[in-house]
Amino acid sequence: MSSRTRILAISSCIYLFAGLADLSSAESTQGSGAGALPFQERVFLNSDEVSDFRREGRTPAGLSLLLERTAGTAAESVILKVDIPLDADEVQQYGPQGGELYREMSEEATTTFLASISNLRLTESPFDFRAISGLPYVVVRVNSRTLPKILRHESVRFMSTLAYGKPALNQSIGFIGADDAHTLGYSGTSKVVAVIDTGVDSTNAMFSGKVVSEACYSRSDPNESWKSICNAGSWGSTVSGSGGPCQPGTGCSQGHGSHVAGIAVGSSVSPSGTPPSMKGVAYGAGLISIMPFTQWDRSAPFSDYSFAHQDDVLESLMRVYTLRSSYDISAVNLSFLVVDEANNFATTWTASNCDSSWPDIYDAVALLNSAGIEVVAASGNAGQSYPDKIAAPACLSNVTSVASVAKNSDAFQPYANTAPNLDMVAPGGSFNKDSSQSACSYPYIFPDGIWSAYFESSCPDSYLRLSGTSMAAPHVSGSVALLDSRYPDATRSQRVGWMKASGVSLSFDQNGNNCTSGSGCYTKPRLDVDAAMSAPSLPGSLPSNASTNWQCYGFNDVSWTAASSPVTEYEVQGSTSSSFTGAWTYYSGPNTAVGINVQQTTYVRVRACNYVSCGGWVSAGTASYYPYCP
Repeated sequence: MSSRTRILAISSCIYLFAGLADLSSAESTQGSGAGALPFQERVFLNSDEVSDFRREGRTPAGLSLLLERTAGTAAESVILKVDIPLDADEVQQYGPQGGELYREMSEEATTTFLASISNLRLTESPFDFRAISGLPYVVVRVNSRTLPKILRHESVRFMSTLAYGKPALNQSIGFIGADDAHTLGYSGTSKVVAVIDTGVDSTNAMFSGKVVSEACYSRSDPNESWKSICNAGSWGSTVSGSGGPCQPGTGCSQGHGSHVAGIAVGSSVSPSGTPPSMKGVAYGAGLISIMPFTQWDRSAPFSDYSFAHQDDVLESLMRVYTLRSSYDISAVNLSFLVVDEANNFATTWTASNCDSSWPDIYDAVALLNSAGIEVVAASGNAGQSYPDKIAAPACLSNVTSVASVAKNSDAFQPYANTAPNLDMVAPGGSFNKDSSQSACSYPYIFPDGIWSAYFESSCPDSYLRLSGTSMAAPHVSGSVALLDSRYPDATRSQRVGWMKASGVSLSFDQNGNNCTSGSGCYTKPRLDVDAAMSAPSLPGSLPSNASTNWQCYGFNDVSWTAASSPVTEYEVQGSTSSSFTGAWTYYSGPNTAVGINVQQTTYVRVRACNYVSCGGWVSAGTASYYPYCP
């Protein structure tokens, strides 16, 4: 295959060490020729390109490539965004009904769109002609004849071909100060962390009684040579066991999900034998396990590959969003990255945000953020080959991106990707490896890795030491749950902001050297939960001159005069009760004016915050709704 491959890859200890001198045999086969993965380079059109094609007949280079690839009887699946009059970033401004309003608009728009193109007879499988749950995106199988007709539909705003994916404690708990938080009585009790990964072994002692919900989005489609590897149920199943480790012999790294989950929320255990006594960061929290991998069921060399389809990752994120009213979910852990071999990885590994390249994932994360749920992502383990850049989804501006230091020191690990847009670092272990052979699928022993739960049929132990940014990210996800317990009245952005601000400031370059300034020198916070348990000083004064002014229908402008420092952000709340029972946060951020949308007369108030320490509330009057515009 001459074209390169872009895939959405769940990170594991093997697959995220792409940039190191010693490549695993599985990874070294990725490239052109007989060992290449069976997918084409990803193609996407942004809203301007779609508009130009529809209005002026311009055909961007990417579209020309896709039309060429789908000529004759060939076909590919694409994901399309259809137009709705509400952006995911605006949901919070519509109050408690914003999320459901967005979902209703999305479902109505996608249903109407699919009905309008149904006569084109595009589908070869029910999984390739469907809407993404709760988002204004649809998956459609197209060819060179039907694609131009679809792109001319007035509702289409964005198009991309589907991306695919390949999977990529004890000492670290004390190092980040989580044991001090435990001593203070904060262990994440009543909170929940969602892990979207290769599945969790619920029979492991670290997960006894912890799994509150499971799901599997592993498809079975003989037309496309996809085989479901759900341990229970089928695609979309939420039965018991559906979030368990993917089936053996499918190349999906069964133990990775358990290892990640154990770091974030694993219960305290004292296993016999080699592993030491250990516990997860938020060992009192519950766990949602979602497994989105599917096996490529075709002849060698691809028969032992498993991939997470881009649309199934979206379904997984939206499953968490659906569960927001059933559980107090603090964070979602995404130890995955995008691997793009086209252009020497230049289009995926980036030093700036990648929101425009992955608007569907961005929108799903925005909805989770609006519900107070933080999304945490690993930065990637290819730092030596692709320095000073991080990968998607870590490069999305609305996730917290995490790179690695050693498990018990502030030594930045050169395998980890860093960039100006990296948010923080946390213990991920070092890549030192001895000459021993692991009994599990991994070829090496990592003596300086993170101990945590594990599951794989070839592995005789229930626990294993692994290293990588996959291991760093769940330290942060678990810490979000601890801060959620410590500061229950703070907003998501306040808690995460304080977690970053209270961290230990480290300066390093991509090679792990200490530095002070200049190009390639990064100063980032290292997670310090102990410091985050102590709240910062209150703002120096209250906001003043707060007022609310009606503009049109339910639209109202809220404004105020700034409070004196230290202030990091303002919070605007509304309620139908003057006592603010059941208050809803419309806005949290640095601005001193914001627009909100109400459906009835709503009391409004504002306060100033220094991260999680907030001053008193100041009334801004009432926001009004009228069935007309002035």
